[in-house]
Amino acid sequence: ALFVFLFVYSGYAQETEPSKMKVLNGITSIKNTVQNQTKEWIDFKHIEGAFTIKMPGKPEEIKKEIPNSSRAGYPPYLLNMYAVIDTVNFTTYLIRYSDYPAGLYLADKSLAFSASIKEMEGKAKIVKAPTVIFKDGNEGRKLDLSIEDYYMQVEMYARGNRMYFLLRQIPADSSVGEDAFFNSFHFDKYTPNKGVPFSVGNISLTMPDKPFKPAGVKTGEGSILKEDNIYYATNKNSGGVYAIESGELTKYTRIKDLDTMYAKFVRGMNEGDDS
Repeated sequence: ALFVFLFVYSGYAQETEPSKMKVLNGITSIKNTVQNQTKEWIDFKHIEGAFTIKMPGKPEEIKKEIPNSSRAGYPPYLLNMYAVIDTVNFTTYLIRYSDYPAGLYLADKSLAFSASIKEMEGKAKIVKAPTVIFKDGNEGRKLDLSIEDYYMQVEMYARGNRMYFLLRQIPADSSVGEDAFFNSFHFDKYTPNKGVPFSVGNISLTMPDKPFKPAGVKTGEGSILKEDNIYYATNKNSGGVYAIESGELTKYTRIKDLDTMYAKFVRGMNEGDDS
């Protein structure tokens, strides 16, 4: 029976405080959960995922939540997977995309690629070493693997705060050959997000989704704020990270003028590794 290992993205999840680096590890597999297909190739266009790709039939959607081990109480990682089996050619196709949960963002794509590849090395034999690739201006990695009686071709890409993973699997004794799967993959424009109305303090605005407020967030030592309220939201159509922060000055804070206060906050944001 055909089976495919789904490598759960082992990327570096960086908090809004850039100095704190966390790693999400994990691997899972599915077996015979994909409906067999023998139909003609179709253009599979995914609106939220913002991509188009050719697949040998309509894929089955598989969603999986991975607990957020880097930050307790934060939303989980959601894997959006689409797979189909070509029973005529004994080939399995899978494409997956995942966004970082609200409050986290992709800090370094090179480290993220390296972490994913390192985990694959522990589960399968690398037949062709990873190489740098690009698709529509987005950087990625390409490599070939073998595991048990199967040969797998993998491509992965980073686009903003979102990771994409493509896999083609054939029996080890088959000819690798080529088809339309990898070459047909393209990134689409993000679909506009209507968002939801949100208010904090005396500010009203539109957020891309219902905001999430981390528990136990405290103001840093030496802060001029006595209360700090920060809310995060992720745009499901792009993976973009949004935040709004509202705080009240401490009783004895004295600021010369607004320009001085703005300059102080800007310096604080530039103290980390953010651009």
